[in-house]
Amino acid sequence: MLIGLVLLLPVICFVLFISFTFVPPILVRVVDAVSGQAIEGIAVTQRVTIARSDTPSQQLSVTKTTGGGGYVLFRPYLYSWPVFATEGYTINVNEKSMAATPWRKEVDLGPYQTNKYLPMMLESHCPNCELLWRAPSPAAENLRSLWFVTVPLIPALERPDRCSSIANPTVSKQCKELNTYRSAFLHFDSIQDVENNKAICRQLEDPAVKTCLGDLAAFVAGAVSNDSSPYEHRHMPMLPTLPLSEVFPFDRIGDREVISRRTWGNNAVTGHIGYSAVYARGGRLSTEVHVSVDDFPTEEAARQDLSTLTSGFGYRSTNTVSEEIRSGNRIRVYRIPHFKNRFGESGGETTFWRSANKIVTINIFLPVPKDEEFVSKFLAVYPSSLTPNESAKTARAYSWR
Repeated sequence: MLIGLVLLLPVICFVLFISFTFVPPILVRVVDAVSGQAIEGIAVTQRVTIARSDTPSQQLSVTKTTGGGGYVLFRPYLYSWPVFATEGYTINVNEKSMAATPWRKEVDLGPYQTNKYLPMMLESHCPNCELLWRAPSPAAENLRSLWFVTVPLIPALERPDRCSSIANPTVSKQCKELNTYRSAFLHFDSIQDVENNKAICRQLEDPAVKTCLGDLAAFVAGAVSNDSSPYEHRHMPMLPTLPLSEVFPFDRIGDREVISRRTWGNNAVTGHIGYSAVYARGGRLSTEVHVSVDDFPTEEAARQDLSTLTSGFGYRSTNTVSEEIRSGNRIRVYRIPHFKNRFGESGGETTFWRSANKIVTINIFLPVPKDEEFVSKFLAVYPSSLTPNESAKTARAYSWR
């Protein structure tokens, strides 16, 4: 009997091991990454994630606040789910901080959270996380110890070069990247500030440069948008624009008169300015013709934009994009088939082309018939610069503007 119990004991231990998840105790100490001083009164969250095929992913989190000396202790936990269903656990410090993303709208910080420091995350399963560029995401480190860990919390710095005093090369690199990224979004009082911010982005390593410049352009475009935008509303420097009467010199074309002219885009990062006008017969919306002119800083920028446009609503087999010659100019034409539904007639035609550093688009909606006069009038103002090879790239790459 005793021998049987002895032989059975390893089996029982194995069953218990695979049936439960044990998270060991861990003592966390939070310090300032630059000064090395302990940080008291800051939130630390231990989060365990379970993923089972029969239920949605679940998380169990415990949040505590550092005390004297920057210490916080998480006791051991035993969870009644299989160890193979556990995706590991993380230690998140100051996780609600917006310090790394100053371009976002301010949100209410939770208790013991501060924007003086960037968030930091330690992962139990992240062997290569120190190799990843993290901005504007939280800096991440591999949780190398299951019992005690020191978290070097990165401060938000006006001068990223202060990060060079950090002895740990990984943390020093993260500190410089995060604070360099952050500094590119702090000053927008002039066009020169925008140029300086672009230069700051280019100090980062690839692919961080592309990420930073893309976020910068999105921020400038979204900072003046509506309340649904995640970007902080603020005054943005504007590029000089052309008079609308010069961009759209026609008050009337055929039996349609212009009912609006406006500037809809002005991005000091990309140099793009968008203009649009609407023509209609007797003010009736069903007879609208929309004309847009996208102005880019260079011909290459316009050519690149035209070659990367994507459809906003997908292509159907009955829709076609063709190359045509109108008034001696090469243009592209995108057609939506004419059909009737319970709302009436639908369909339309879009004509577009590149004219030097501008892209001209004319949208005509049914029941308005095809109107050659609109195309010929604007081709006279903006002659097409499309080449056969260039326009071929856009044959299945158009965005409804």
